[in-house]
Amino acid sequence: MSVDLAHSFLHLALSSQPPLRPRPKGTTMIRSTLRRLLFSLAALAIWAGAPTSARAEERILWYSIGDGLTNSTNLQAAIDFAVANKYNAICVLARYRANAYYIPNRDFSTFANPEPQSSGAAGDTLQYAIDHGHEAGLRVYAAFGCFLVTDNSNTLPAQISTDWITYLYQDVTAPNATNDTTYSPDAGFPRKMVAADSDGLWVDPGVTAVRDFTRNVMKDMVQNYDVDGVILDRIRYPGDGIPHRNRAFGYNPTALSNMGAGATPAPGSTAFITARRNAITAFVTSGAADLHALKPWVIYGSAPIAYGSTLSDTYSTVFQHFPSWNSAANPNHVSGLGNQDFIAPQYYRTNSASNQTLMNLVAADITESNRIFHQATFWVSSGAAIVAQGICDTRSVGGMSGFGLFSYTGSKNNSFMSTLNATNTTGCGTGVMNAVSPQTNFTLKKNWDAVKPNNITDLTARASSTGQIILTWNTPSAASDGDRPARYLVYRSASANVKPYYANLVNRTADVTGNSFVDSSATGLTAGKKYYRVVPVDDYNNKGTSNEVNATPGGSTVIVESRTSGGGVTAAPAYAETGSFSSTTSKSSAAGLVGSGSRYSTTINNSVTFKPAIASSGFYDVFVTLDDAGSGGNNNALADFTITGESGATVTGSVRLSPATTGLANAWMPIATNVKFAAGQTGSITFLNKDGNAGTGARFCADAIKVEGTTGLTAEWDRDDFASGGLVPPGSANGWSSYGYENSLASSSYSDGAYKAHIYPTAQPAFRISGVISNQSEWLPYAVVGTTYCARAKFWVYAGGQSTPGQSNLIPNMRVRLSSQFAVNSMLEVFSHLNGDPVQNSLSQDIRPSSDPSKPSLYRVDIDPVDVPYLRDNPSTTGFLRAFESLSTDPQDNGYLALTESSVSVYPISARTATVPVKVYAPTASDAGNMRLYNAFESILYRLVMGPNPGDPSTAEYTSPLPTDTEGSFGVRLDSSTVVAGQIGIANRNFNPDGGTNNQASRIRVEPNKQYRARFHLTSTQNTNAQAQIRMRAFTVKFGWAQKMELGGAWATDFAKTYPLDTNNRIAQEALPGVGSLNPDKIGTENGSWYTLLMHTPLSMDVRPDVAGATLTQRMPNLSAQPAQGVNQPSSRDLLLGIDLLDSISLGVGAPMEQGNVTVDRIEVYVDDLVPD
Repeated sequence: MSVDLAHSFLHLALSSQPPLRPRPKGTTMIRSTLRRLLFSLAALAIWAGAPTSARAEERILWYSIGDGLTNSTNLQAAIDFAVANKYNAICVLARYRANAYYIPNRDFSTFANPEPQSSGAAGDTLQYAIDHGHEAGLRVYAAFGCFLVTDNSNTLPAQISTDWITYLYQDVTAPNATNDTTYSPDAGFPRKMVAADSDGLWVDPGVTAVRDFTRNVMKDMVQNYDVDGVILDRIRYPGDGIPHRNRAFGYNPTALSNMGAGATPAPGSTAFITARRNAITAFVTSGAADLHALKPWVIYGSAPIAYGSTLSDTYSTVFQHFPSWNSAANPNHVSGLGNQDFIAPQYYRTNSASNQTLMNLVAADITESNRIFHQATFWVSSGAAIVAQGICDTRSVGGMSGFGLFSYTGSKNNSFMSTLNATNTTGCGTGVMNAVSPQTNFTLKKNWDAVKPNNITDLTARASSTGQIILTWNTPSAASDGDRPARYLVYRSASANVKPYYANLVNRTADVTGNSFVDSSATGLTAGKKYYRVVPVDDYNNKGTSNEVNATPGGSTVIVESRTSGGGVTAAPAYAETGSFSSTTSKSSAAGLVGSGSRYSTTINNSVTFKPAIASSGFYDVFVTLDDAGSGGNNNALADFTITGESGATVTGSVRLSPATTGLANAWMPIATNVKFAAGQTGSITFLNKDGNAGTGARFCADAIKVEGTTGLTAEWDRDDFASGGLVPPGSANGWSSYGYENSLASSSYSDGAYKAHIYPTAQPAFRISGVISNQSEWLPYAVVGTTYCARAKFWVYAGGQSTPGQSNLIPNMRVRLSSQFAVNSMLEVFSHLNGDPVQNSLSQDIRPSSDPSKPSLYRVDIDPVDVPYLRDNPSTTGFLRAFESLSTDPQDNGYLALTESSVSVYPISARTATVPVKVYAPTASDAGNMRLYNAFESILYRLVMGPNPGDPSTAEYTSPLPTDTEGSFGVRLDSSTVVAGQIGIANRNFNPDGGTNNQASRIRVEPNKQYRARFHLTSTQNTNAQAQIRMRAFTVKFGWAQKMELGGAWATDFAKTYPLDTNNRIAQEALPGVGSLNPDKIGTENGSWYTLLMHTPLSMDVRPDVAGATLTQRMPNLSAQPAQGVNQPSSRDLLLGIDLLDSISLGVGAPMEQGNVTVDRIEVYVDDLVPD
């Protein structure tokens, strides 16, 4: 390359930078025109100066109608032949004569495509070529026949209108000697053409409806198939006579009108010739825009004719006018011109010099370097020697970028390829296709990109008991061009070595852009072990790969019957009997049963045991069934059942096995829910006959059981029952560690299948805290949650060890949390009592933990993550921990709270039911509106002085310097910048629940079966790397039930003991409001964002299962008695909101830099139906 040419490229890059393409959310625009320039220069350098083996050129093997399009064996042989003979692309005929060798409207039906499918035994010819061609490393083109719609037949395809057929003009009575510029047709002409006039029936490109129909067919094919390119064929008219005197096509009346050619144009008139050229050019140009809009990376080309010794036939009989194509506007080319990416004229002469002459003529009429690349298509029937010389000539004719051979059958026969490579060509010698060649880079396309994304190396698969398989992975690092994946393709197979074939593609119609995928029956998951790969795809359709993983879906349904379909007794271990049993024809007709009859006994204390084969550990519901009274009328026995689950845990009960029992006859009746079974056949369901005996004529009948993976909107990720365990050192990779004090004031331990957080009594009020925290192996990965799910943690807790068992004012208070490390924390605090507040103590009786270890209280904490970049970039290694704590300030508190079980799950954000807030706090144009201060106690500003020793009481000081609380039309602003470093400044602001109206009926009050969502809009002028902790609050049951969402502060932790950010502080500084906030849930480019607090209702039967009673009023009498929503009376069920600024309680070395500043200008409160577990 000359210095002048390089300088020209550089000038173009710097002065005419193309507009950037829009990219999917989450990708980063890193490319620059200069980088593309360097890539182009490197490619041109290889082209100009490298050996033949390194020259980038397209080498296309055409596979067409005569090669066996309905025969996949032939097609595979062609792919293998292409690779063996150094081709790097294959072009498969996809549309022949208005028929499809693919499946029209396969996954998407955006574009009408009524064409008949013709793949026959091949199933889907085009898809087979894509799958196996890509596997072989070939570029795959689809050949698309445009306007010839029958093959020597007068029978039109059903979808083609007879009004679209082109018309023939003929003048053989008195033909002119030159171009006929006079309209003088023979009698009966112009007429609609017949097949004999050409090689079949042609539709007229001048008809706008023809072009639109054909474009829709092409768009449908490209939308539904991952082709690398499309090559247009028959992109022309049938062919006029030369000079234009004997025959002329294009006289369809609608076409003449659409083209504005008049009713009787002379066949040789310049205007009519130009009109037909323009019709073809318009189609080609529109097609370029169509394909770019769908898939910018698809290469778009054509194979026009190049007959004779000049281009007269091409330009003036079939109207393929290269100069018009070359000058057509194309905003998606670097030059802005050229209506396709390449043309590959059919150089079918049997004389090498004639072919080279035509190549030079075409080269003179197109701008090959940046408008339209120039390739050649050769016909193997021309002879191997002629084709070999033609290939050599493409390397000397300026700008040509490759060639293709038509077609496969001719290439593989008669030693064609060996003769071709043995030919001693002029200019190239022998072996014109002996060496492998890189594929052409179509750098004339804007944003051309051939760099693959980096591979996924950490794909994991995990089965859930609900029959799902959850895949997670981290985003690969940026590739050499700076790109990261824009989307992912998930492939599943029943066997190892997963192929990236369409048949294995799971997400055919849905983009996966996050770092997780849940495979389920809804996405086609079936029973049995499955293998997976996830393919990263960048925004230009370049693909990487991943490691392969496997998992076996669990859950779903397992049925065990006492008798087989052949009538025999089901073999152990699936079914076993103790005592004497007989067979009966009595048989339930419940769904899924195949056995012939069932088994019965009339001896008391005989038993049967069913052992289902469980695919994966998880939670299951258990069902039993029995025949109806028609043939099982004497089935009537009370049976005790024992269900043995994982680690020997049991569920017991009784059921009357009688058709009179509601829900049992010919149906599946549940007898237990959420039983955890281990994988394998270790769990069991045993029924013991209590009263079925011969004396009464009643039989104890055993028919079948069913276990079914629990289903709900939540998908459980992990559950710990702590049946075995123990505290591990803090910072361990696995298990749970102590969290809080470990001294005479408080400590943690493990015993009795529970983690216990002990609080010891003190002589004076003292702050004590103890608990446990989950280590990283127990975290819920962010990849499972992503931007479309919320996470939920469940904690089963009981109280014990108090000096007076069950006395509420001795039970420590409780805190449970689900948090993104300590950076974004969702935390529920439950107060068992509050000294000096008898009303609170009465209410707290209803919400404090159970005192019965066999009936622990269940508390739920949900989090709607702040989806900051660090989480999105590291989704498999970052996530959400759980923590459980006892805390107390009152001196008499003692004993422990025990965490006996905990789980974590996810549910879709779309499961939340409310779309309109029930209450909005916002300022007005003139003041703080209903956010303003109505009572002095709603704003508390103080400094907190800590005692010298852990647990020592802290002292609140109300003298300057204090944080500030200001309000106005901007909302409410809290600022702690005046607080001296080393002191703790706290600003509490509470919002009046009725806007100062004292209209008690207008207040939001907690109700059963609800969950609450408060959206806070926060901004700040502070840099996020110096922001203090911000806490949003929702509380009820007076102050006994408080849900908090905490952010930061910027330096909350200091695991590294240095200034460089640890993971926690990085997340906090991205999540906090202020200058530099990277919370994506924001309005424009503001220095802040929305934050969503989620709170569960305290009015739940799960909270006090140890209290007798089947109703909420019985279990929570004090709280239930409080006035409900809409009652104009004071109530402790009011939902109250607040916000705090805490400066600084951080522990990191950067804590002295923290100076808090936050403005809240809107709070929206939504009431959702409880999302079920």
